[in-house]
Amino acid sequence: MANEVTIYQKEGGIATLTLNRPEKLNAVTRQLAGEARAAIEDAGKDPAVRVLLITGAGRAFCAGLDMREAASGRDVVTPDSGILQRPAGALDLLLQKVDKPTIAAVNGPAIGMGCDLALACDMRLGSENASFGELYVKRGMVPSAGCYYLPRLVGLAKAMEVLLFGDLIEAKEAERMGLLNKLVPQAQLMAVARQWASRLAQSSPVSVQFIKKALWVGQEASLERMLEFVTLARTCGELSDDAVEGVKAYVEKREPVFTGRRKKA
Repeated sequence: MANEVTIYQKEGGIATLTLNRPEKLNAVTRQLAGEARAAIEDAGKDPAVRVLLITGAGRAFCAGLDMREAASGRDVVTPDSGILQRPAGALDLLLQKVDKPTIAAVNGPAIGMGCDLALACDMRLGSENASFGELYVKRGMVPSAGCYYLPRLVGLAKAMEVLLFGDLIEAKEAERMGLLNKLVPQAQLMAVARQWASRLAQSSPVSVQFIKKALWVGQEASLERMLEFVTLARTCGELSDDAVEGVKAYVEKREPVFTGRRKKA
């Protein structure tokens, strides 16, 4: 698929996906959803990619569903239409399942599906221009990722407030609530986002993969089940060169160079 409404770049272990419909505040169309999905899948499969960074072009992160396309009535809500049920839920689930850490650099409003996309990332950085809005209730619609992620990020009562009132959350309040990991000046947003991404890219791919998976297993499972997974993850980790390199670098008092490769027999 040609990238016409997104920009997808890879450099230094970092894949950057930029939603690129600035004149429409990066509102989600079938085409944008398809291009975003292809980019996320590629980042997940490419062994050279260690972290995925998502942002928006112009003054918005993503204004949500393109309402003009939705109003056209062109099979918007059919199971295979690729705009409501499929792309929204599919992108949310895909971001959670991808083995690489994901960062949303929220440069402006993240509304509806745009808010869902940011929430589905593992971490969120935002500028003072960022805002979050799960406005579905005001359109007679039902949120997707918001119903899952918000209670886990801000607690059930606050999630009820956000989703049932559908009010806009400004950047400072989003940071206070825990929606943003860090609030930074607009001019520094992408520099800080790339700095975070670079740190993750230099970490052990094996450790990062299993830590991310363990955290999500822990959200749904008992402590016993989570510890069983961690035991398995540790065993698998010890079969990689990274485990040897980490200890060796500590003894030699230097920074480790992780490759994510399996030990040679």
